[in-house]
Amino acid sequence: MPLSFKNLPYWLFICTFCLLACVKIEAQNRAVVLVFDDSGSMNGAPFLSVDYSMQMIIGLLHPDDELFYIKGINSFQPQAIKITDKQAAINDIQKWTNNKGHGFFGMFEAGMTKLRAAELADKEKWLIVTADGEWKDAIPAKSNVIDAFLKKTKTNIAFLSINDIHDGKNTLYPILDQFDFVDLYKSNPTPDELRKELVKIATTISAYPTKGFDVKKNGNKINFNSELPIQEILVLEQAGKSLDKLSKIKSVTINDNSIQLNDPIELSTFPVMKAWNDPFSNSGRMSGRMTTISDGSKVIPSGASLVLEFDKEVNLDYIELLPKVAAKLIVTVDEGAVPSKSITENVYNVCDNLEKGIINVQLVALDGAPLPSSILKKVNVNTKYDGGEQRLRLEDDTYIGEIPLVENFTSVSVSAEYEGYLNLRSDIVSFNKVPCPKLEGKNVRIEDAISVLDLEKTLEYSALPIIMRDGVDVTDEVYEELELEEISNTGLNFSIAKKDGNFIFTNDGLVSGFLCPSCFAGTGKDSIVYTMNAPSQTFEKKSTLTLVIEKTDAPFWEKCGSCIIKFILLLIGLIYLWGIAKKPRFAWGALIGYKRITEYVPSKERNYELKTNFFNRYLVPFVPERKTVQGISFQAGEDDSYITLPKKSQKKEMYIQNNIIQKPGIQDRQIISRGKLEIRRRNRTDEYIYKKG
Repeated sequence: MPLSFKNLPYWLFICTFCLLACVKIEAQNRAVVLVFDDSGSMNGAPFLSVDYSMQMIIGLLHPDDELFYIKGINSFQPQAIKITDKQAAINDIQKWTNNKGHGFFGMFEAGMTKLRAAELADKEKWLIVTADGEWKDAIPAKSNVIDAFLKKTKTNIAFLSINDIHDGKNTLYPILDQFDFVDLYKSNPTPDELRKELVKIATTISAYPTKGFDVKKNGNKINFNSELPIQEILVLEQAGKSLDKLSKIKSVTINDNSIQLNDPIELSTFPVMKAWNDPFSNSGRMSGRMTTISDGSKVIPSGASLVLEFDKEVNLDYIELLPKVAAKLIVTVDEGAVPSKSITENVYNVCDNLEKGIINVQLVALDGAPLPSSILKKVNVNTKYDGGEQRLRLEDDTYIGEIPLVENFTSVSVSAEYEGYLNLRSDIVSFNKVPCPKLEGKNVRIEDAISVLDLEKTLEYSALPIIMRDGVDVTDEVYEELELEEISNTGLNFSIAKKDGNFIFTNDGLVSGFLCPSCFAGTGKDSIVYTMNAPSQTFEKKSTLTLVIEKTDAPFWEKCGSCIIKFILLLIGLIYLWGIAKKPRFAWGALIGYKRITEYVPSKERNYELKTNFFNRYLVPFVPERKTVQGISFQAGEDDSYITLPKKSQKKEMYIQNNIIQKPGIQDRQIISRGKLEIRRRNRTDEYIYKKG
């Protein structure tokens, strides 16, 4: 049907059932109060819209839910509607007429009062308001009533201002706009704008998916599948003129297995009036059909293929599929920070010194088991609280948030969104700061004197805290929560542990060093000071725990004697190692070739290895390695390019490279590689040749 002002009632009905359908998806075991504006300005199309919405909500609710409505004509008394027989209740609603009631805020306040009743304490609550903008109540003076209601109940409020064209007379809207947990929607009387606002409602306050599941049309069939398990699917069919236009569901299969169909619920209004200025004013009526698809008590598993077959080709413009995901939000607070709780109003009392309230949120299946981590990682879980918003962090299977408690009363709501699948919102949880008993601790002081000779020893001290409340020792009660915070330190480093009601301070030595650290350690007092505190308790006085260590001096030789001896021994060792490293040694494989030459008998050359024994070569420092060959001593040079003929081995008859040694015994002489030393006598010559390895 094309959009135009003339067919506004049709689109109003379509969008209104989207608003009310979200209630079905959000909650079970609910208490719902609908403020039904039946004032004179609602006459005509607005009244018929609300009338049709009443029928729709009856079809959406569970038989165990409780439904009340408030109209101006009945003196603001909430009237219960039995929904165990939904079709009978709907048939009754279809007969309603506009009685032109009055006193809109009186109806609004009566709805709040009903939802605060003790008998509804354990139910999830909704206050749904549909009205135009023409109110003559003194509403601004009632804002304190609304504020108290929001802060001390867990009710969700959705308010839609219908056909708001009364300039300056819409007095409730700006009042509600100042509160954090009221969802406000305001539309001009054009189908496009109205539908856009109602879609926002459906995706904001319920589990109705923001973009819808994977739905495909195939002739007279609709194929449907989901990444998440589904409890049930609500099929809403809407026609503009008569029941004949509605297609009928013939069968439903889940993974090719047929399931039994529930009887549909038929919705309609009495014939529309000429005041609507509608083409169907004389012959048509608004009509709809609601069918719940479920597999009995079974959950439709994730990934299942669903096929809905109709008796004729379907038009998706007239059909909405609202899947109810088999999941729920569980919101808890940190019990360690919340000593008391008001069950009736969902308010948690906390000590007035608490700066943050801990919120723990789990997204679980209907059996309480957490959803798979692959799904949890895709879900955005956010909190909205007085003065701010915060995205929760996921740790294991729990979303955790730390809510700043700036005001004395802080309300929090939690939403979980997985685009296309989930848009859950929790009840409102409130933190109420109350005065807590003041604690007073006894200051604790530990003192010890340590000689500089004992500074490397492990130190351990035990401190027994004493915490009082009104003069009575409550240490045992507070001990597990008691914490120490370091506020000053002049050079100590102790680890702290709790054991048997005591704080245990341990240090593995005040100083440490390779040589004697006591010789260089200073003397005097060092201290470390802690404050004692318990996060959820209030300390009237900041109690301290102080540890003081005094380092005392000792005679010089006692604290430094061993250090001096160690130093001397270390120096000797270093000199020895230096001598070993610097000692000249013969090259590996170095030889002295020797032969004796006579006038008559030549001799064969013999080679003598220069390397000496291990002790002489590697353990004697500084002294160059020496070897005696045929009565002549040779000494290693600084490198293997030469060896040395010591001056004590030199004689007058000696020649090096055919050069006679002038003034032998004065200085050492070098013999290079392949160099020759000769000792020439009258009847023979002894020849020595240095051969590098």
